[in-house]
Amino acid sequence: MYKIVITLYIFVTFFYVVFTRQPDYFDSDITYGTIQLKDTAHRFIPFATFHVASDSFSVKASYPLLKLENGERVKIIYNTAKPSNASIYSVWGYWFKWDEILGSILIALVFWGIAVILNKNPAEESLKEQMDRHETTSKRKYD
Repeated sequence: MYKIVITLYIFVTFFYVVFTRQPDYFDSDITYGTIQLKDTAHRFIPFATFHVASDSFSVKASYPLLKLENGERVKIIYNTAKPSNASIYSVWGYWFKWDEILGSILIALVFWGIAVILNKNPAEESLKEQMDRHETTSKRKYD
């Protein structure tokens, strides 16, 4: 049963990730941009600046667990119809986001906890029925 649940979890998570990214992976273009650190409220926050045709766009590039240096060249994925809708194209930050990972793990743990609570103390009739079913199904046909 655990193999089925884990396989289903991976399958659902895969399709969720592929079809919910913004900007959309299938309808977007990829270009390169440069990281610039901007001072906001006495903190330096990285922004990626990129050019499409003659226009310049800037996108916030601060992701947890992703350290970007000033002047670093990064891949950027952007919506061709609206280039201001862009994101850093990396595994951590575009494909995987910490809040989605934590949320999916939390949901899986809640469902596991509910299953444990529901099956922790079965009724005596249920136990007897399960034991009787096990005895009848475990006998060989020609014994």
